[in-house]
Amino acid sequence: MGSSPFFLLVLGLLLYTITVARYITTVNSSILDYSEDDLRSEIRLLALFERWNHRHNKHYPASASEEKEKRFNIFKKNLYHIHNHNHMNVGSYYKLGLTRFADLSNEEFK
Repeated sequence: MGSSPFFLLVLGLLLYTITVARYITTVNSSILDYSEDDLRSEIRLLALFERWNHRHNKHYPASASEEKEKRFNIFKKNLYHIHNHNHMNVGSYYKLGLTRFADLSNEEFK
């Protein structure tokens, strides 16, 4: 039993669509959502940082409190940058988000 070229084309497009959908789902699931309420207090920011740490399996031992504070401060700076960019570019073709790199400075990211 031979396969027609049309059938093979449809099968190829179906497999491609499934692959793209799985990739998009994976990328979107790694981005943590936040609300403007999260930006209103240090306590809410810290809670967001903890949710972000949990999502990305980041752990700081008790002896690394200085490192955690440093990462939190970088995270806040990046969060405000993300928020301002998205707020100022509402019609933009892309949005920034809280990815696994949100606790890295620009120098560390490069």
